[in-house]
Amino acid sequence: MHIMFGIRAIVPGVFVRSVTMTCPLWLDTASRHGVLALLVCALLFSLQGMVIGEDAAVILVNSNSGQAVPDDGLISLWEAIESANVGGMPAVIRFSPELAGTVIDVSEQLPSVEASDITVDGDIDGDGTPDITIRNRTGEIKDGITVASGSNVTIRGLHIRDFRGGIIVNGDGGNVLIENNHVEVDATTLPIPPISDVDRRGIEPYGVPTGMTIRNNVVTMPARGNYNGLPFPYASWQSGCTFRVGSWGDTEPGDVARNLEITGNTFRNCEIGFDIRRNSCTIEDATIANNIVTGQIGLNTGLTPNANPDETPHTQAMRHVRILQNRMSTTDRHLQIMTRGGQGHELSDILIAENDLQDCRGVSVQDQSSGAVLDIRFEGNVLRNCGDGINVQAAAQNPNPVRIDIAGNEISGGNAGISLLNCKDMVTRDNILEFNTGNGISADNCIGEHRANVIRFNGGHGMSVVGAQRCGIVASIIHENGRCGISSRRTANMTISHCSITKNVREGIYFSGVVNGGILPPSLTGADSSSVSGTVTAPDGSLIEIFSDSEDEGETYLGSAVVAGGSFVFTGFIPTSGHVTATVTHPDGNTSIFSTPLSPSVDVGNWFLH
Repeated sequence: MHIMFGIRAIVPGVFVRSVTMTCPLWLDTASRHGVLALLVCALLFSLQGMVIGEDAAVILVNSNSGQAVPDDGLISLWEAIESANVGGMPAVIRFSPELAGTVIDVSEQLPSVEASDITVDGDIDGDGTPDITIRNRTGEIKDGITVASGSNVTIRGLHIRDFRGGIIVNGDGGNVLIENNHVEVDATTLPIPPISDVDRRGIEPYGVPTGMTIRNNVVTMPARGNYNGLPFPYASWQSGCTFRVGSWGDTEPGDVARNLEITGNTFRNCEIGFDIRRNSCTIEDATIANNIVTGQIGLNTGLTPNANPDETPHTQAMRHVRILQNRMSTTDRHLQIMTRGGQGHELSDILIAENDLQDCRGVSVQDQSSGAVLDIRFEGNVLRNCGDGINVQAAAQNPNPVRIDIAGNEISGGNAGISLLNCKDMVTRDNILEFNTGNGISADNCIGEHRANVIRFNGGHGMSVVGAQRCGIVASIIHENGRCGISSRRTANMTISHCSITKNVREGIYFSGVVNGGILPPSLTGADSSSVSGTVTAPDGSLIEIFSDSEDEGETYLGSAVVAGGSFVFTGFIPTSGHVTATVTHPDGNTSIFSTPLSPSVDVGNWFLH
C-alpha cells in the first residue's frame, strides 16, 4: 500500500511551497514496522527537500484567490509563483483538480516568473486545453503572466483574460515554451487607457531569446477600432504575437536570437497576427508554421535601424527563416517583410511555402534600405483575392544581388499575380496566375527568367516587362488575357522561347518603342503542310521559332530553324487548318514580336489521295 502526505515550508512573510510525495508502506500503518516505515519515509522526504522524482518540486495551487492571503492554509497562484522564484530549484506549478473550470480573479499584479526551470501548468487533465482562467480584476491596465528572466520556463494550459498583454516574456533566457494557452482580450471589460497605452498583445516576447517556442495557443482580440464603444485610436494596435527581438537601442550588433518557433496557433481578429520587430541584432533559424490568422495583417516582419539617429546603423539580418503552411484571411496584408532605413540589412534563406492566403493584399517584400542582401523563396503558396499576390520591391540603388525564386504558386482573383521591381537575380517558374484583374506578372528592371508559368484569364497583360536587361520567358502558357500576352518597354536581351501564346485580346507580343535593339520579325514567304520558309534581317545564326495559331499569335510551338544568308527553311509537320507565325531570336538574346501570319497552302493531289 502507499500513503500520500504533504509538507509546507515557510520563510518569514512568504509561503514557499506545498508538495506531495508517495511513500510505500509494506506493513499496516498500525503495526510497529509500519510506523517505522512511515518515519523513515518522512525522513527521506525531508532530506530530499520537496523534489518529485529527481528533477522538480511540485507546487500545488489549491486556492482561486487572485492575491496572496497569508496564513489561510491555502496556496494561491500569486503565492506559488513567489515560492518558485525563491525556491532555488526546478519547480512545477500545478492546480488542484477541484479548481478545474474555475476563474482566478486577479486583484493585484501577479509576480513575474524570475527564476529558471519553472513550469506553470493549467492543463489539469492533460487534454491540451486550458482548465484554469486567470482574469484581470485590478481595475487597471495590467499584464497577465510575465516571464522576467530565466531559462527553461514553460507557460501551459491557461485561459488569460482582459489583460493588456496576455503572456509577456522579457529577457534573454533560453528554452521558453508557451503552449496550449487561450489569451482573450475583451475590450468591454477593461478600463479606458491613456492613448499611449492602448496596445494589446496576446503574447509578447522581447529581448534576445534562444530557443523560444510558441505553439498551439489561441489569441482572441476585440473588433478593431472599438474600445468600450469608443472609435479609433483606442485598441488601435492588436497583435496576436509580437516578437520584439531586442528593445530599441539596447542590443548590440553581435546579439543573435536563435531557434524561434511559432507553430499551430490561432490568432483571431488581430490587427497583426505575428509582428516580428527587431533592432540591431540577428534572427537565425526561425519557423512560423501551421498557424491560422484572421484580422488585418497576417505577418509583419521588419529590419529597422537603431532608433537613435546619432548612432551608426548596425548591420541586421534575418537568416534561415521558414514561413510554412499558415492559413490567413485578413483585410489588409497577409505577409509583409520590410527593410527600412540603415545599411547592410540581410534577408537570406527566407522560405515562404505552402501558405493558404485569402481576401486581402498578398505577400509583400519591400527593401527601403541601401545595400541590403535579399534571398527569398516563395514555393507552393495559394493566394486568392489578394491584391498583388506576391510583391517584391527592392531598392533601385541596391548594388547587391536580389535573389528571388517564385515557384509553384497559385494566385487568382487579385490585382497583379506577381509584381517585381529591381530584382537582379530572379526566377518565376511553374506558377499558375489566373483571373487577376491586372497583369499576371509585372517585372520592372529585373534580371532573370520566367519559366513554365501558366498565365491566363487576367484582366491586364499576361506579362508586363519594363526595363529588363537580360530576361528570359521560356516554355510558358499565356492565353486569353485582357490585353497583350507579353507587353514590353525599354527592354534589352529579352528572350522569348518555346511558349504558347494565344487568344489574348490584343497582340500576343507587343513592343512599345524601341525594344530588344529594334529587332524585326521574320517575313514568311511560303508555307505548306511540310515546310515554312521566309526571310529575316537578323544575322546568320539567329534562331527562328515556328508556331501554328488560329489567328496571329503562337499557340503551338512546331519547331525551329537557323538563319543562313538572310533566309530560313523549316521542315516538319504543319497544320493547314489555321495560320503559321514565327519569331526570330538574335544571337545576343533579343527576340522579336510575332510575324504576320500566313495560311499554309494545301496539296490538292495529296488531299484527294488521302
